[in-house]
Amino acid sequence: DSPKARESEYGWGEVLPAAALQGAIFAVVKAAMDRGGAKGFEKLTGVWPGD
Repeated sequence: DSPKARESEYGWGEVLPAAALQGAIFAVVKAAMDRGGAKGFEKLTGVWPGD
């Protein structure tokens, strides 16, 4: 489990990199889901969403 910001036993050097990594992973998963949904929509309708 990654260190949380309010856990006193961890310092800045442990909390900030863990938070950055968690944010990066979240962003990649979100982008993959958004892109996959858009590609699925395009495959079903023949139109890119938003065009």
